Amino acid sequence: MKKLISVVSTVALAMSASAAWAQSEGMKVEQLEQQSWPTISLGRAVSGTITTQDILRDDKTYTDGFWYTAKAGETVTITQRSGDFDSWLILDDPNGETYKYNDDGAGGRDARIVFTFPHAGRYMILANNVAPGSTGKYTLEVVRGSLPIANATAPAGVGTSTTSAADWASLSARLFDAAGTKFAERGYGPTSFTHSGRLNNNAADRFPVRLNGQSTQILGACDNDCKNIDMQLLDSAGNVVGEDTENDDFPIVSTNGKSGDYTIVVRMVSCSAAPCYYAVKMWAK
Repeated sequence: MKKLISVVSTVALAMSASAAWAQSEGMKVEQLEQQSWPTISLGRAVSGTITTQDILRDDKTYTDGFWYTAKAGETVTITQRSGDFDSWLILDDPNGETYKYNDDGAGGRDARIVFTFPHAGRYMILANNVAPGSTGKYTLEVVRGSLPIANATAPAGVGTSTTSAADWASLSARLFDAAGTKFAERGYGPTSFTHSGRLNNNAADRFPVRLNGQSTQILGACDNDCKNIDMQLLDSAGNVVGEDTENDDFPIVSTNGKSGDYTIVVRMVSCSAAPCYYAVKMWAK
């Protein structure tokens, strides 16, 4: 009996130590998906406070989380507002490949995601913030339908970007690391393909990509001055074989494994301080 108690105690101690380590190091996306978050309902605003007692993410920001039960084909607008910190809003599907984020889509430092759910199920919403260690009060609301994403306020071609190359390198690494964790859970590994650039409002870049017959996830991202970026995948004849033109700044295009030479088209739909940085990365299995 003493031996059994000792084994149980050792396992419990190890689990406790593991949990403490995860919190001190910060939790990754798959760990956040295991939390017992409260439920948020359609049309009912939630008021909360992010404190240093909340869960720490692996980017050293504190976060609150909520579960939302979605219907297939349902379109919603998720808005996070705060007068205390720069909001960073995340929508994540534990049972699929959806991973959306937004910084300033509701105007100012408030965040907004407009999304149509591809399937029914329970989705995770994270009320997060941009700066590590930031705390303060916020509101979060999910409403039916599509509300506008904040428009660009600077004319195209004006070199007023507030994001530096170093800032974008750090931010894009954070975004792709988070997405890569999600893709890895579904068997996708990173490829050597990456592409980055800068675009003014309504400008587009075209660049080639070779697909070798694997299923792929092609992910685009853009900087904090960017509100909306679209991405298309064209075959050798110029036909659109995949696209993400939703009103967001995190487009994903999936392919079904056909090999060949393709073209990726990235269009900067809304950039508040042009030119805006963007990057594209690909995973395959």
